[in-house]
Amino acid sequence: MWHPVLSPWWPFLLVGLLWLILGGLAYFYLEWRPERWKAVEMGAATVMAAAAVSIPLVLDRNARDTRTLELLNDAGRKIGEAVVEKDKLDLENKKEDNAKFAYDYITSQPKVKTLVYRILNEYDYICLGGNEGLFSNTIIKSLRWDALDQTWKDYRDYIAKHRAFGGSRAEAWIECDRWISNNPRH
Repeated sequence: MWHPVLSPWWPFLLVGLLWLILGGLAYFYLEWRPERWKAVEMGAATVMAAAAVSIPLVLDRNARDTRTLELLNDAGRKIGEAVVEKDKLDLENKKEDNAKFAYDYITSQPKVKTLVYRILNEYDYICLGGNEGLFSNTIIKSLRWDALDQTWKDYRDYIAKHRAFGGSRAEAWIECDRWISNNPRH
């Protein structure tokens, strides 16, 4: 949701306050009474300025929401395909429950490792966009929060062991850790 300061409605609230001040001046101060039409002209110009500020804010929000929905649709498809492929490989390798998320199993099977990377990278891309304000956290939360949280719980040990090697691995998939901590479910 919009932060109150960034709401697209704040310029209109400012205009209302300005109109209240101008109206008070026109009513209480005699010098302003002959100039009432100038006050109305100033008010009209202020409304136009408020609209000029608000319209781009609303358009930006709509564009971000649209980008988010398109991304989640595409990522959901890619993640779904990778999960189905990985489930098939897990069955072929006779891995069930927690064993299919084990570090040793994933690293010993190149195809499985590729699919796990694909899943985690897709989620990390979503989280990066949410963290940077490029995507709507509200929409991500409503459409993918449960799946993202469950994926991070399932792969927690794998991610920790992967990061333990240091170097470029030290911050692998870190964006989702940040996103989950900044966007609790409730």
